[in-house]
Amino acid sequence: MQICVIQMGGTIDKVYPQIPNAYGFEIQRAQSVEILCQWSGYEQFHFHTIAQKDSQDLEQHDLDQLVDYINTTSYDGYLITHGTDTLERTGVYLKDNLLNFTKPMLLTGSRLPACVIGVGVIKSVLVGVYIVLDGSIREVK
Repeated sequence: MQICVIQMGGTIDKVYPQIPNAYGFEIQRAQSVEILCQWSGYEQFHFHTIAQKDSQDLEQHDLDQLVDYINTTSYDGYLITHGTDTLERTGVYLKDNLLNFTKPMLLTGSRLPACVIGVGVIKSVLVGVYIVLDGSIREVK
């Protein structure tokens, strides 16, 4: 089974400045790559980046690009890492624009960035992968 993990940005991928007294953050390489590289089934994942920004900064073209990418690929399932502030909005947009879509898909996010040591982010990604691999959840209403 080939799973596509799509990075849409958000807190899960934030890296805070290493300079003392600096402000802001950067969103860098998808942290799901780092987490799933440690899994023995790593070769079944494909990683793709759509956006590297805070979810509040996502624009219509980012959502359109996400829908276009999913519609033009043929993976067995999709895990989308996303910021929690607008995750629901993106979910509704996907539901409204991916017509006749039957493959497992899950959007997941995190309150803390993956660079903060802890199990929350790892759990979000691994539980998301399990749900996509299992495929038993077919629709959210």
